[in-house]
Amino acid sequence: MISVIVTTYNRSKMLIEALKSVLNQKKIDIEIIVIDDNSSDDTPIIVKNFPIIYKRNEINMGPGYNRLMGYNMAKGDFVIFMDDDDYYIDDLFFYKAYNILINDNTLSFVSGNSFIKRDNNISLIESQMNISGFINGIDYLNGFQFKYSKPHSTFNTIFRKSSLDKANIQNMKMVNDASIYLRALTVGNAYILDEKIGVYRIHSSNISKSLDPDFIIRNIEEKNYVFNIVKNRLRFPSIWWFQQFRLTYNYFINSLPNKESKLKVLSWGQKHLNNSIELYIYIFIKKYL
Repeated sequence: MISVIVTTYNRSKMLIEALKSVLNQKKIDIEIIVIDDNSSDDTPIIVKNFPIIYKRNEINMGPGYNRLMGYNMAKGDFVIFMDDDDYYIDDLFFYKAYNILINDNTLSFVSGNSFIKRDNNISLIESQMNISGFINGIDYLNGFQFKYSKPHSTFNTIFRKSSLDKANIQNMKMVNDASIYLRALTVGNAYILDEKIGVYRIHSSNISKSLDPDFIIRNIEEKNYVFNIVKNRLRFPSIWWFQQFRLTYNYFINSLPNKESKLKVLSWGQKHLNNSIELYIYIFIKKYL
């Protein structure tokens, strides 16, 4: 069985589309777990029309907390972490990915490609990862996000639950997409389907306009945790650590409210350089020039 964990907050119309696309999946046994982060819209009413397991928070806890909550409720041998604004267009994706997983127990996950849909634009943008078929987990880790692309979000990926257990998902400080992939790759391999199986939405509410620097630091701490686990298996450890810090910092930079927030993140990086000359130079440039 595949457990589909859907985190939602005040997006009832998008949630309907997401849930329908899951229920349209053929030839596979699924359970749907919806974690509602205290929505103030009509979400509690909408979900009554769907055969799901529904949990509503009394206060807003954030998507990472909710993903882990859903994970702890999941009964399937395989899990999907789905956001409420994404949806599937391939009704056989679950079935195809499941069959690949059960025939190769070295795989931590199977992913598909996706289209991108921006705001109210009705057209879909082609998006194709530069990986196809089987890829060794450590090879993927070595080039994660700078040589090899990452799937958009996690809705287009089916994870083996035992692999995530082995990767200590319960101890994650930040349960977001990049961190889940990194953890999974420390314990197994991956398989990427060529087909575009769903639609990933990009809109103004994907990222907050003003984030707490501690949120970003927790993201980087998670990457540092993975680094310390796999550094002896990385070809160029210091370069890898530099690239992961830089990618996270640059991704969130525009969401930091002021210079003090940016300096707090950079100061954390300075204390955890891991002998990376590249990171030291990068922090110096950002902090002092």
